[in-house]
Amino acid sequence: APTLTASETRLPPAPSPISTQEASGAGMKAKRTADGKLVPINNGGFTDKYYWTQSLEEVTVYVEVPTGTRGKDVVCDIHSQRMALAVGGKAWMQGNLDGTVSVDDSMWTLSADDACTVVIIHLEKRKHTWWSCILEGDDEIDTSQVDSTRKVADYDESTQATIRKIMHDEKQKRLGLPTSEDERMDGILEQAKGLPGSPFLK
Repeated sequence: APTLTASETRLPPAPSPISTQEASGAGMKAKRTADGKLVPINNGGFTDKYYWTQSLEEVTVYVEVPTGTRGKDVVCDIHSQRMALAVGGKAWMQGNLDGTVSVDDSMWTLSADDACTVVIIHLEKRKHTWWSCILEGDDEIDTSQVDSTRKVADYDESTQATIRKIMHDEKQKRLGLPTSEDERMDGILEQAKGLPGSPFLK
């Protein structure tokens, strides 16, 4: 896969850069479960070199780099199952990813202000699952504690229809009314009543 170069136009305007220290000061402090895993923050977590967030569809990694870093100083190689980031000729992070990504839909950009400079890496997941880390071997989050709630409108039309059917049936059951399947069977029965040989015909 080719090296992805910086492109300020391929991503929407980046959020204001925030350093790991600032993030911690804003209440984004690492907490751990009994088995040593990180409690998710924005469904992601921290390492000593970067912090990250995720949705089911994508991962965003924020890497604080030296002030004054320019796009030409950054080399970010993103492959389907691994990635590497070098800044100013120095390896910053590299290894196997926790999942598989779509290389064509993944990219990076550089965001800077007077406070800090951040490389923002966007990874588009091929499989919509929760990642426990970015690179294998890094601190893992407890994925059972991520916020997995999604609005019905976030799904495709077919899935939306299925969700609405389930919601309708659950409501009908609570009210003691026919479910979608009951109504379907009643319709079939009504049609059968008029067929030749039907026991319902007199």
